[in-house]
Amino acid sequence: MATRGRSAGGRLCRAAVTLAFAVGCVPAAGPELPEGTAAVGAAREVRPLLEALATLPESPLARWAGAALGALDGCEELELLCPPGGGCDPRERVVCGSGDARLEELVRRRGAAGWAVSHRGSGSRWLALGAPSGRGGGSRVELELEVAEELVAGTASLLLPAAGPPGAWLLDGDDAFLRLRLRPDGGLGLADLLPDEGWGARLFRLQGRLLEATTLEGTWELAVYLPEEGMRIPPMAMALDVGDRDRAEAAMSAFLTELESSWTLRRRAFSLAGGRGACLADLNVLPELEPCYLVTAGAVVLGWNASSLERAVAAPGDEPPPATSEARIDLDLLAVADRRLAGSSGGVRPPGSYPWRHLHLSGRREGGLYRFTLELSP
Repeated sequence: MATRGRSAGGRLCRAAVTLAFAVGCVPAAGPELPEGTAAVGAAREVRPLLEALATLPESPLARWAGAALGALDGCEELELLCPPGGGCDPRERVVCGSGDARLEELVRRRGAAGWAVSHRGSGSRWLALGAPSGRGGGSRVELELEVAEELVAGTASLLLPAAGPPGAWLLDGDDAFLRLRLRPDGGLGLADLLPDEGWGARLFRLQGRLLEATTLEGTWELAVYLPEEGMRIPPMAMALDVGDRDRAEAAMSAFLTELESSWTLRRRAFSLAGGRGACLADLNVLPELEPCYLVTAGAVVLGWNASSLERAVAAPGDEPPPATSEARIDLDLLAVADRRLAGSSGGVRPPGSYPWRHLHLSGRREGGLYRFTLELSP
């Protein structure tokens, strides 16, 4: 994952932080909010968040935050209004408390929050409210996303939470710098995410439908673990909840049999902690890739390799089941992972730390809205 000049962990962090804002910050305000992207807030509440974002590894988000900081000089209350589809250079768009009538509704919705940001464009509306950051640089953001058919129908459907809870954690959380447990609003829909063209795509779609029709419960979980020194890819595993273990085992075995009929693969049996499965050896496609699966009493667990599965099922989680779908990133561990992966690949060493210790994003559907809470711990 790590490449020269850019750390994989850094890219993952940027993607995760952007995802936390972008997935949370998508449709939810009504048409009375201004078109385009708008923001209002107290400069003293906005500044700590921008300062933290500006220290992230090189990215458009970090550059925008740095430019916005310069535009806040002398402001007590700020306003920003960017037209839809146009540029949004904060040095040109941020004004200090002008009382723009087009922002009255956003000001009303802000209420007692430290700041408010909204967007209304073609097919997308969202609203984000930032709680006062308090001491230490932490932030809490309440996000609303309007339910839209085009969102639920695409790849993003796997990241949009259903109203119900996702069930108990299945994978071991020790030394995991990224954890995600999610019940997608539209179900897993794995086959529908693959292209229609080609024999391989048809095979994957067929197998996806078989799993969906017989076993999958509609919840998935991901864990990415701290790599050991010398590793080029961090251990990672995904769990798909199943309702019928026998059918899941039969489906996975049939899938490998079909693959072996067209490609030269070497399958070996794999068992661990009462689960049964198999690994595919000698693929020589990506570093350390020797994919394995394990069928347990409640899940099909997929691993980058056997050691990934050994990490993931080493100790069944005893944490309370989350009330909503959620993602967690331990940024302290991510910084360590960055350094180890960069050292293994010979890439440029990444920053020594991130501006927060933890990122926690939780969400659920409520009627016509997806509601998220993003917490960034100082």
